[in-house]
Amino acid sequence: MSEIDKDYELEMFKIMINKYLDESTSCTEKSLNELEIKRDQITWDLASKIYKQSGHKVEFSLVRDIVNSRIRSIKYQLTEEDRRIAEQKAEEDRRIAESDPQFFSKVADVLGKFGGDERKAKGEHVILLGRIIH
Repeated sequence: MSEIDKDYELEMFKIMINKYLDESTSCTEKSLNELEIKRDQITWDLASKIYKQSGHKVEFSLVRDIVNSRIRSIKYQLTEEDRRIAEQKAEEDRRIAESDPQFFSKVADVLGKFGGDERKAKGEHVILLGRIIH
């Protein structure tokens, strides 16, 4: 088999493995945990599936490397999503603070008035938010 043929075969294996992972995983903590826990079983299953369907043997290390790459990708995506949410929350807090510099002290006063019981203070908190918005 020529070098070009080997490279092509390798690319086909990568496509098949990634297609399976696309169909069986999502960008969630649950999916990430399952992928990490079942990494070796998934590697075995994918290598076996490729052999059964095509008769070609695929290196376990290739499958494992692609699974590990997917794990890193999901971790990165989840981290970026958390960062994006934190930035949005910080921006929202900043806008609230700019619109009423006394807002946070008012909220603290309301919570203090009800002994820190957020359920009791919730109605008063909504009124404070209503005053800022209106």
